[in-house]
Amino acid sequence: MPAIPSAQLWELSEKARTPLRRYFERRIRGRGDADAEDLVQEVFLRLARAKEADVIENLDGYVCRIAANLARDHVRRRAVRKGDIVIDAEGFAGEGDFTPERILLGRDAVRQVERLLDELPPKTKTIFLLYHAEVMPQLQIARAMQMPLSTIEKHMCRASAHLHRKLERKAA
Repeated sequence: MPAIPSAQLWELSEKARTPLRRYFERRIRGRGDADAEDLVQEVFLRLARAKEADVIENLDGYVCRIAANLARDHVRRRAVRKGDIVIDAEGFAGEGDFTPERILLGRDAVRQVERLLDELPPKTKTIFLLYHAEVMPQLQIARAMQMPLSTIEKHMCRASAHLHRKLERKAA
């Protein structure tokens, strides 16, 4: 039995289809003739395939995470096909002038920020990552998470202050 009843999935589809399509169009623009609608369909396919064992406490956040993962995977696949450089927490793919030292320093910096983000409350971390890593506007985050924009702004301030405070201490 699926984790999400079909009626709820249909309702979510009606509510989220257009924002998801816009999100994908923004994230993959300039990277070829990708079909954002296919990615939207994949989001709902993955939701429909979710099992009861997949505990989904925050459905909107779960949808955002699926969309972010699909967009990132799509961009990486296109970059590999085109021979572009893709840099992520695991290192890089492609060619470039990255020295082993520079790669290790970059990985250490990413891990440090990941640890600091793990110290944040889950909602604050999700909002921060949607905004900075997924380049989702705060207004869109507010709509997707069904929260007032002012609440999103407060979470962003909390996350930024936390990172600034912790990184400033380490630099001193």
